[in-house]
Amino acid sequence: MDEQTYISLVPTVRHVVLREAARYLTDEDDAADAAQEVMLKLWQLRGGLSDEKKKLYAYATVLCRNLCLNRLKEERRHPLLRLHHQAADEQVTIEEGVCLPASPGPDMVLEANETYSLCQKAVEQLPEKWRIILHMRSEQHMETEDIARALGTSAGAVRGMLSKARTRLLTLIKQQYEIRRSSH
Repeated sequence: MDEQTYISLVPTVRHVVLREAARYLTDEDDAADAAQEVMLKLWQLRGGLSDEKKKLYAYATVLCRNLCLNRLKEERRHPLLRLHHQAADEQVTIEEGVCLPASPGPDMVLEANETYSLCQKAVEQLPEKWRIILHMRSEQHMETEDIARALGTSAGAVRGMLSKARTRLLTLIKQQYEIRRSSH
């Protein structure tokens, strides 16, 4: 599909995609974001798309449905597990991952404090080098290459240690959560 054909179909395809997203996501902004993401993906794939409208609508609908289902699956995860998945962004600190709504109730404040405490205890159990790398990445927002230079190692080694540290951190958080849950 060429650019002009794609551009001419954008309004109708966007309408179809937005309607599909609204079927799965209750928040209008989330549905609009999902539709925008699908439209961006279609733009990137436009060279391999069929010029036939029905095929394009069907492909866009399936793409949107899968995206929405993935988002819903993420929402169902436990708040502690969301920290791990937010780490892909690599700009989310533990404090930001345990954020509160504008006017939290006392129960939400207590839960957030307990979650933060679990995370802090888990971080303290990590090897020192992993803690340092996590701190440099999440607190100081350093790039992988900068961390590697600061530690005198390669960027690949830093990425590997970050991955291992995050995986171990998630395991420790899960263990502490289970211990705390079973004691209550």
